[in-house]
Amino acid sequence: MDFKVYSVKEVAEILKITDVTVRKLLNKGELKGKKVARQWRVTENQLRDYLEGDDELEETQS
Repeated sequence: MDFKVYSVKEVAEILKITDVTVRKLLNKGELKGKKVARQWRVTENQLRDYLEGDDELEETQS
């Protein structure tokens, strides 16, 4: 079972947003993740789901 797990900093770099914004998305539940030893972790699938969800929002707003 190999899958990538990202830290808040890595997610921020991928999405080109700040660490603070990533934490806000996690706290609001817009981006799914888990806390491990008091630090957020986001799997590759959770990040993909978030990105695919954003595409759906853009399509409905167009």
